[in-house]
Amino acid sequence: RHGLRLTLEAFGELQVSLIQTDVAQDEKFALEQMPQSLAWLEQALHSAPAELVVAPETAVPLLPDQLESLSPGYWAGLERHFSSQQRHALIGLPLGDFDTGYTNSALGLGAAAPYRYDKQHLVPFGEFIPTGFRWFTQLMNIPLGDFARGPLDAPPFEVRGQRLAPNICYEDLFGEV
Repeated sequence: RHGLRLTLEAFGELQVSLIQTDVAQDEKFALEQMPQSLAWLEQALHSAPAELVVAPETAVPLLPDQLESLSPGYWAGLERHFSSQQRHALIGLPLGDFDTGYTNSALGLGAAAPYRYDKQHLVPFGEFIPTGFRWFTQLMNIPLGDFARGPLDAPPFEVRGQRLAPNICYEDLFGEV
């Protein structure tokens, strides 16, 4: 397990562990692979030694209802683990549902109430479908492709008195945020 120590010069140090899942893109949304992937992620989140554990975009590639039906109590178990520790986690997953819409999000866990960040700058074809191109995503069999945008003024995630501003996949290219 490799960790990264992030030094915030004006405010002290915050130890961070970064988790990189190793699931091939053609297997990421395959339901038969999910139980193994979810079990690995849960173990990695639990055993990471840092004060903040960060898992990547869509580390959990299921909407909340899908996750609960596939692995009952999975998210509640993670919430319990991080709320009882002096540790925090920031985990990428889609939030919402197929009826009302969904976002590409990061959920923060820790002693306080869960934190939510919804991605604002969406990637064409991967997160939203430009007008006239729905045929492309149907051809590619992409299960999630019509994400809603998050707010421009998202609050920070607070960890040990530090205010962190996450971004998701390519958002760091947009300097106005």
